[in-house]
Amino acid sequence: MPEIGAPAEPGFHAFIYTVEDEKAPKTFAIAGSGEAPEGKGNYRDHIVRLGDTSPDALREKAAYVLGEMERRMAHFGGSWNDTTGVQIYSVHDIQPLIATEIGPRGAHRNGMTWHFNRPPVVDLEYEMDCRRIFDETVLPGGNA
Repeated sequence: MPEIGAPAEPGFHAFIYTVEDEKAPKTFAIAGSGEAPEGKGNYRDHIVRLGDTSPDALREKAAYVLGEMERRMAHFGGSWNDTTGVQIYSVHDIQPLIATEIGPRGAHRNGMTWHFNRPPVVDLEYEMDCRRIFDETVLPGGNA
């Protein structure tokens, strides 16, 4: 949820549509993930450093999420070197994380976008998604 200028109601910002093409380069779109493991019944009880937004806690949260992105990309034979877009969603200062977590892993290599937003799950502080897509279309619409 945007911290500044939030819409009056939820809506879609983006979606991905695919068409099989054996001749096309490898692509992937990795869904967003925050600092809580999936498949545990509920997020809140498993959030990394729940309620702690100290610099050390944010570093640990980012490290967890980066690891999850890497795990998901590996299923598609991908890595940070392959991404064409990386997004970070957090209302916290991510600059220190670029030096300690994001940069050393190479997640920033092809550019990244920081959205000053809260992740959509209550009590999460840091979320990311990434993709390798070569043809993106922006449709005109509403108050985007």
